[in-house]
Formats: sequence, C-alpha cells, structure tokens
Amino acid sequence: MISTKLLLTVFMLARFIVAPAADSPIVVKDPNTAGLYRMALSNDSKIKIGSQAKFIPKFELSKWTDKAYLRFDYPVTVNLERESLADGRVAITAGGLTHRYYKKVILIDPNIPQSEREQFEYEIEIPEKPPANRLTLNLEFPDGLDFWYQDTLENEYLRGDRTVKDQTLKQYLSVNHRPHKVVGSYAVYWNKRHRQYKTGKFCHIYRPELVDADGKRVWCEQHIDVNAKTWQITMPQKFLDSCRYPVILGPTIGDESEGASSTNYADNIVVSRFTCSANGSTAQATLYAFIYEPTATSEHRVCVYADNAGTADGQALLSTNNNVITTAPVFYAYGSATLTPPAFANGTDYWIGIHSDEVTSSKLYFDTTGGDQETDTQDFDSGLTNPFGTAGTTERNNSVYVDYTAAAASETGQVIMISN
Repeated sequence: MISTKLLLTVFMLARFIVAPAADSPIVVKDPNTAGLYRMALSNDSKIKIGSQAKFIPKFELSKWTDKAYLRFDYPVTVNLERESLADGRVAITAGGLTHRYYKKVILIDPNIPQSEREQFEYEIEIPEKPPANRLTLNLEFPDGLDFWYQDTLENEYLRGDRTVKDQTLKQYLSVNHRPHKVVGSYAVYWNKRHRQYKTGKFCHIYRPELVDADGKRVWCEQHIDVNAKTWQITMPQKFLDSCRYPVILGPTIGDESEGASSTNYADNIVVSRFTCSANGSTAQATLYAFIYEPTATSEHRVCVYADNAGTADGQALLSTNNNVITTAPVFYAYGSATLTPPAFANGTDYWIGIHSDEVTSSKLYFDTTGGDQETDTQDFDSGLTNPFGTAGTTERNNSVYVDYTAAAASETGQVIMISN
C-alpha cells in the first residue's frame, strides 16, 4: 500500500537573500547542547531546532537579540529515538511520525524577482491517513507579541474599514490587494516600535494550503488561541477523503518587516499614528516606506502631522523640507526620503506617512491590525495639505517608520506607528 504522507511546511523568510559561504552548512549542530540545532538568518532572526537535553520536534523563531520569540512544539513523546543530519536536513522519527527540518529559497511573489527570500521548511510524515482533520501545535511566546487575523477585504469593508472616505466596495477592492495566502492569515507584531524594531512586525503566519499527489489544492483554516497558546490547523475532510496521497500541508511563517497586503494611494496623503518614545531634536530625519512599483517611476512625499484626540483631521503639518521617495520600475523595497521633523516629545502622538503621486501601479504595504491610519485626498502636484483634511480611517499598520535624532543623548532613534 502506498504510504500516506502529511507534510507540514513552515517557512522562515528573511528580508533579503544573503548567500552563505560555500562551506557553510544550512543546519548546524550546537556543539554545547545535546539536542539543539541552529540556523542563522541575515536580519537578526535566528532559528533553534530541537531542545536542550535531547532532540524533540520543536523549533523557535527569535528576533532582536532574542527579545521577542515564538516557539512551535509538536506534541509527541521521544524515547530512545535519535535525530540524524544529512544533506542539510535534520530529521527524527518518533511516535510513528518523521519530522524533517531544512531551508531553501522561494519568491514571495513570482512576478517580483526582488521578493526572493529564504525559507525554513518543517515536514511531518504520517504513514497512514490521519484519523482526524485537525493538527494542533503548542505555542510559547512572551507578553507583548500580538496576533492579528487578516480577514477578507470584503468583510473588512463591511465592518466599516475605509481607505478613502465614502469609498464604495468596488472602489475599495480596486485599490486594495490581499493575496489568497494572506486571507485567513495572522500578522504578528511586537509591542516595541523604535530603533532596531522598525515597523515592529515580528512575523507573518500565512494561510495553510493542502496539495495532493495530483497537484490538487485547497486552503485550510487556522486558529491561534492566545490564551491556550495553541495553533490549530483544520484540513477539509472532503479533500482528505477524496485526494490522492501523499498530501502536503504548507503554512508559511515569514519574518519580513513589511506588511503582507498592499494598496494604492494615488493622489492621496496616507498617515499612520504613532506615540513618540523619546524626545527628539529638529535635526534632519529619514522616513522609510515599503513600496512596490512594477511598471513606472513614482513619487511619494514624506510628512509628519499633529494629532488631536487620536485623529489627524484638521491638524497642522509639522514637518518641513518634505522630500520625495522616488521609485524606479520593478522597485520592491523600503524607499526613503528626508524631512525636517518637529521636536518630537516623548509620549506624544503624531501622524507620519506619504503623499503619493497619480501613478496607480504603485503599492504601499500594510497589515490590518489595531493601528490607526487616516487618508486625505489631495492632488500630488498641489503639495501637502495644511491642515490635514477630513480623513477616511482604517485599522492598519502601514510599513512606514522614521529615523530621527534623540534630543537628550543625540543618538539616532526610530519612531513607528503604534497599535492600540
């Protein structure tokens, strides 16, 4: 009988590919710990596979010198079983299942060469049809890590989300884009958004997908219970009953700092609210925004506005010398431009963002979270409005942040939009 295989694929994505040296193994044994293996990524992210005393099916993603972490633990008893390491893969068979861990390279978007990332792959091989259509992993994470479910754009619109005031559903869907793998996913954010934390995004847990031996595909549902600290994946039972095995289940976890959805703000000013974490001087600051421009050259003017009780409506433009981020065709990265900021005050809310030109192919990346975003329609050639107009409000974390000079110690800091 052909054995049944269930492959759980979990991906770790780095911001940009950094090729290892020719003699550098992808997975390395920790020389000081009996059951631990490690992978190092290029942006301060690290992966630990196994455990301290002996190897078990468990791995951990950590960032920012281990200040934030997320551990995934498949519940199985390991007795005398031992792991093996061959061809850059570490594996163990326990409880009738074989667990394998390795790394490879994928494109986040096959149409964007610059979206190439590393991935960490975790496979679970099951020798017969699973008795249940649910798979549950245990999670461990510290306070301050928040999980935000990414619903369909249609549902977000019906709940009152608007990128532009009085926008119809058709208009809303024409300018906002959420890939299929992002619908039903989770954006994970850390509670710190300054200095090395940039946008504060820790990782993205994409929607799982089942693929059978004939290439038939179906999406799965997932649910993260932050109180029970479990990650449950539900596979469609009809698919399991009718498909041809082996079956591959592929949820993806990416540690990129940019959002997983995108939107176009042609001739609009879009700003995100943040709470300043340190007093700042009025020395030149740099604002960064993650932009995809596939076809044309586009421009995005950077800006800072005042806040009044949680809104930018009617508030003054505080920054001067608001320069422009210029993107060439097939641009997929953080663009940056300088401005002269106000004297940022610790604990005070501000609004930072960009004013985009009329190019409709340009996209700004975001995640739907408890953060605040407001939008003011304004022709790019007319410049920034002062004061800010009447805003359309959404709950988003746009992929923007600003570097500035802290007043007290005269050192560079970063201010990021804050989630409520």
